[in-house]
Amino acid sequence: RLKVQFYDLCGDLWNGVQCPFKAMLKELTNLPGTVWPFDEYATRQLHEFTPQGLALVLHASVRLGRGGAPLFEVLASQLQMCHKKLLSPGVALVCNSAMEAAPEVGLHPAIGLLRLMQKNCQRLAHTFSPWQIVYIIGAFADAAVVRRNVGCGPYIWQNHAEMQMFLKGICG
Repeated sequence: RLKVQFYDLCGDLWNGVQCPFKAMLKELTNLPGTVWPFDEYATRQLHEFTPQGLALVLHASVRLGRGGAPLFEVLASQLQMCHKKLLSPGVALVCNSAMEAAPEVGLHPAIGLLRLMQKNCQRLAHTFSPWQIVYIIGAFADAAVVRRNVGCGPYIWQNHAEMQMFLKGICG
């Protein structure tokens, strides 16, 4: 998935332009950005990452479609040990990544990671920027919808009042 989107971004500029390198540039955009396996590198460096670094690696692996369930599980277990040290951007990225990874890793691990982040969301609620709130609320809303549609899997909240308290804390 990691492709240079140069040709697509500059598509309008290329229309009608005769360039001998145009075909070669188009071919280069189909090459992966690296030959080093992302998941192998991330796993080797796992203990070197700060909590924020773990959040960024998780987010990158999900967005790039690299590592799959094994890397997700390793990163989630590392985050479980240091999640209280995450700052607002890290919490937002982890929440977003958890639900974005759900089709690949399954509903249980994704919601499990969201549940882990729930207390961090409440702890850091006063520090979230608008984009972070959107990421967090979007992830929890997606989880609730998927959970309801699937009809099984772990609950995020024990009851409706707990959900309301969470949402008021984040948005209020």
